Amino acid sequence: NEFGKVVLVGGNVPRFDHDPTTRECKGLLIEESRTNIIYPSSDWSLTNWAHENANTTQEPNTTDTEDPAETFHATKITPTQGVTSLRSIYWGTNITFTNTVKFTMSAFAKSTTGLHVQLRPRGQGSGKAWATFNLTTGVVGNSGGSTLVSTKIEKYPNDWYRCSLTFTGGGHTAGGFGVLIVDDGNDGEAATHSGDASKSIFFWGAQFETGSFATSYIPTYGSTATRGVDITTID
Repeated sequence: NEFGKVVLVGGNVPRFDHDPTTRECKGLLIEESRTNIIYPSSDWSLTNWAHENANTTQEPNTTDTEDPAETFHATKITPTQGVTSLRSIYWGTNITFTNTVKFTMSAFAKSTTGLHVQLRPRGQGSGKAWATFNLTTGVVGNSGGSTLVSTKIEKYPNDWYRCSLTFTGGGHTAGGFGVLIVDDGNDGEAATHSGDASKSIFFWGAQFETGSFATSYIPTYGSTATRGVDITTID
């Protein structure tokens, strides 16, 4: 909206989009139908996501910060002190990355303690796409992979960023939505973390959709969710 906040609405509600930086109205938002297969999209705890090496603590519905929709449904993730093994988080192992089809994964992230986030489709095999997003400067850092199509980072109020990555599927049937928590010392593919528990990161609004760009956020809870196509008639 005009204040830069994400507004969640039900069906048959006209939506007027705004530039997240300038707040300028961009007019009526008209989008194609998309489905978000990640659920629940904002609870990133061990109940729903795999945290490899069990080296993080998770606080869903944290009250430490408002999420981009001005509620308290973000998940705070804190590394375990002194444990430097890679912090890999992923959802699902049964996503099919259909050959030659483009997919887009996105998430809202926030860190005021210098952590970066790296998105990558899990299980994509050789040539897997990956990209690191700097949550301090708001720029895309190192990225690569032969299946990578594009990356994007958008700034939202209260130090939040929406990070997205588009890649081309290679026919894999055991895929997942993969995230790395990256220390500011190395944002390459072989990312590392220093094991400093004074650093934390917030996640909200994970989305995985079929298409060559990220569309507006589709919240999910106990199952996947589909936003119907927007139809506008001038009579």
